[in-house]
Amino acid sequence: MENPAENAAGTERLTDQIDLRAGAIDVVEAEKVTISQGGAYHVAASEVVITQGGAGTVQADTAILRNAVSLSARGEMLSVESSTLGVAVGEEVSLTDVRAGMIYADSVRSERSSSIILLSREVHGTVETVLDTRGAALAGIVAGVAVGMVLFAGSLLTRRK
Repeated sequence: MENPAENAAGTERLTDQIDLRAGAIDVVEAEKVTISQGGAYHVAASEVVITQGGAGTVQADTAILRNAVSLSARGEMLSVESSTLGVAVGEEVSLTDVRAGMIYADSVRSERSSSIILLSREVHGTVETVLDTRGAALAGIVAGVAVGMVLFAGSLLTRRK
């Protein structure tokens, strides 16, 4: 099937290759998925390439996103360029000019990228983060102490009545 966009907002479940150009589809499951100037709600494949498009969720062994938007991308190898991600989870994540909410990976290679939270064993290059691994741990401890103090104060106030 050359262009599943003919069944716009439909579901495609194939085992070979899907090429989507300038259209939208709900769920795509295939061996290889290529999306150009289109979008999908959920993409599951061994290899995913999205160029100037978007996907709600991407689950792949290898995912390449260029000028794309995705709420979540998960895979062994993620290569993201000039894109926006909500959450990226992978073994190896390569970022160039990317804005992300959270990145969780064993190894991150980055150029001119930023994230709110970055959790990784290895980081090569520079990533501007609001919370890195140490910052996230410290924020968790501080939040736990603050919640504990509020609950303790609340129990003291209810005992006095």
